[in-house]
Amino acid sequence: PLTEFWHANKFISQKDSAIYLIGGYGQLHYKNLVQRYDIPQRKWEIVTPKGDHLPPHYLGAAGANSAGDTAFLLGGYGSNTGDQMVNPRYYYDLFAYSVKDQRFKTIYHLKEPDKQFCFANSLIIDDKARQYYGLVFPNDRFNSTLQLIRGSLTSPEYELLGDTIPYLFYDVRSFADLYYSPIGKKLVAVTFYTNKENRTDVRIYSIAFPPYAVSPVVGATGSSTPWWGYALAMVALGGLTWFMFGRRKKVIAPSVAVKESVAVSVDGESGMVEPVTVSQPAPPPAPVARIFFFGPFEVVDKAGNDLTKLFTPLLKELFLLIAMYSIRSGKGISSEKLYATLWRDKSSKDAQNNRSVNMVKLKAILDRLGTCGIVKEADKWVFLYTPEEISIDLARFYSLLNGQHAPDKAHIRQLLQIVHRGSLLPDTSYDWLDDIQSEISGKVLDALSAALTPFAADAELLLEVAGGIFLFDPINEEALRVKCRSLSMLGRHSMAKAAFEKFTREYHQMYGEEFQQSFQEIIA
Repeated sequence: PLTEFWHANKFISQKDSAIYLIGGYGQLHYKNLVQRYDIPQRKWEIVTPKGDHLPPHYLGAAGANSAGDTAFLLGGYGSNTGDQMVNPRYYYDLFAYSVKDQRFKTIYHLKEPDKQFCFANSLIIDDKARQYYGLVFPNDRFNSTLQLIRGSLTSPEYELLGDTIPYLFYDVRSFADLYYSPIGKKLVAVTFYTNKENRTDVRIYSIAFPPYAVSPVVGATGSSTPWWGYALAMVALGGLTWFMFGRRKKVIAPSVAVKESVAVSVDGESGMVEPVTVSQPAPPPAPVARIFFFGPFEVVDKAGNDLTKLFTPLLKELFLLIAMYSIRSGKGISSEKLYATLWRDKSSKDAQNNRSVNMVKLKAILDRLGTCGIVKEADKWVFLYTPEEISIDLARFYSLLNGQHAPDKAHIRQLLQIVHRGSLLPDTSYDWLDDIQSEISGKVLDALSAALTPFAADAELLLEVAGGIFLFDPINEEALRVKCRSLSMLGRHSMAKAAFEKFTREYHQMYGEEFQQSFQEIIA
């Protein structure tokens, strides 16, 4: 359910036996509200703090000292007004909050890094050393990483500790936190990622305490090199790793390009992963920008910079409306439908003003991709772009489906390259999008199902096709038969049985009854 306070910071105060919640994000607004829950009285109240102004934000970190009378808040992303649409920015201030005085005090401001980052939810405070431990991560990409840092509570400096932790970051669908176990003498990091079906992936990592540093101290008096620069430098020390790193740098493409070259089939809880090589055409002579509609929405420029975070919720929906209607029909979307979808509660004049303001913001983002733009043709808004400069998976999908030649293996594998990221915008929910998502899912299933018979002798290809079908229809019985039989033909009997058991569990969960066929009947 929607909430007003995603990613709110929290701490427990032994001083007054209360739980405090600070800041957060919800309903398109950043918060700086201080909420207090009196545990003995079982009563909530809003605290009006004194002292320095705490800007509305989320994705910051907070932690209390051992006495519980002082909390420290560091960093975050927000805006001075709290409005998501008005000048959002990163913050690197360290505040101290006095429980007794109900007062915020600014301690210092970290030097702004070359590449911005946010914080996992908690800080671990070391009272004796006057230090803190926290996790930072770049929030402009889905496949992000958490990096442990140690900083001073008195001066603007910090250092990197240990190795990076993988983190699937997708705004309010993700969450990361840090804890300290005094008994185990370990720091424990926990990450969450919740998909559209409200299934949450939970991962737990630990590191012995105190951890080792991997870089010099950085900050106001140290090097201005961003923390991931040191991480790359450490990786580059290995001979073989350096060789691989050098080869990767020759290909100027975003990280998601790796996803396009390899499809991975995971057999549920068995933990067995089967890599499947997917052939693809030779790389283009020049790097291209990329827009992904299959799987999480993602926009990457020619240099590999992830621009997805620049799309506010309104800009994202505005772009998706125009781009998807343009790609599907080539005609775009009318002003009337645009206004009725995005600004139905506003007058015609106000809707036009809102459209004009947001078109300017959207143009600033699209200009970073290459030759593209949104133009008005008759009464339709149309997204135009140059395919040689910008690759759009949905446009390539329609091109493959509309081809006049009979599908061959190369054709099917190109289709699999596109759809293996997932269904169409699985983490996006708009009323107008439901029918389009159903239409695309039907087209994918029809195309892949049609490939099962002509290539019945190619077990490896059939595995890829079945995996693609399961992404759009997890209880497709024909795909189950094909997958189990193909795995058995390849001698992977335990994987076939694991795939069958996973299917029967999901079948029972969806229909409330047992799947009627046995494993032997499926592979017969």
